[in-house]
Amino acid sequence: METNPYLAYGSTLLTVIVAPAFILYLQLGDGDILTVSAQGEIERPIAADARLMGNETTSLCSARAWNEMRVSFQTLAGSPPALILAATDGYANAYRNEAGFQQVARDFWAMLRDDGDAAVKLHLKEWLNEASQQGSGDDITVGIIWRPDAAIGAQREGQPLSSGLIADAAIPLSPLR
Repeated sequence: METNPYLAYGSTLLTVIVAPAFILYLQLGDGDILTVSAQGEIERPIAADARLMGNETTSLCSARAWNEMRVSFQTLAGSPPALILAATDGYANAYRNEAGFQQVARDFWAMLRDDGDAAVKLHLKEWLNEASQQGSGDDITVGIIWRPDAAIGAQREGQPLSSGLIADAAIPLSPLR
């Protein structure tokens, strides 16, 4: 049995590397990465880790943390994702089911496609705080990468994924009494 007190603290590390010919997805611990096609189809490039129960997650302090990293590689032949959403587990936990969480990714894509990133940036922190307050109460960090060219239907060769939005919603906790 390990007695390292740092192992009690889990970690979420979500990384998306977008290059001209591929996307590399990396994940340690819980959290979610979703991709949305221009038609609104959702995929998970990295499946959920079935070993994680409740709020337990992998710790970076584990001597074998390097072995817990999950990886997915996607070549950009064909149509790349229109949107990539990476979120800590507090976001998915704020919804009753997977379908509700996936709808949020579709909604982000629709808003970005129709109104651009300014409309999302203006309200993103507020939306994350609201999701946390009405859901799990957990803090939420979200990263969004999207392709404006997918919004106009032009699949231009070599067009990079664009605009990164990152927001963090931290809900102050009440002191324990």
